[in-house]
Amino acid sequence: MVVSPDTLNARNEGVVLVAVTSQIVRDAATVLLGQRDVMDGVLPKDSAARVAKLFTLHSSLVVKRLCRLKGEKRDELLRELRSFFQECAGLELLPAANLSLGQKFADVFRETVEEHRATARG
Repeated sequence: MVVSPDTLNARNEGVVLVAVTSQIVRDAATVLLGQRDVMDGVLPKDSAARVAKLFTLHSSLVVKRLCRLKGEKRDELLRELRSFFQECAGLELLPAANLSLGQKFADVFRETVEEHRATARG
């Protein structure tokens, strides 16, 4: 599932995705998805978005959109992503830089989400 905002996708050749699986594992980094949570398409099976399984993909490899998350479920997914990055920010991977790698990711993600929301509002 693409989680990077269109504004970021337009500037890059890749997109950021979160893994979605029908093999549902309930843990803190999972957002459950059902047909009632989507619009503009169909979710083939009840699934789970695995927030801790982020990856990138060249945008030319994204062939079609299956569906979109409804607002409430999208907001839940964004909250879980923020929480994930806040936990990562506690890891001091780059102490000399005075800012952890997790915090840098969290800051970039927050900025792109804010840009996306501002663009969506018009």
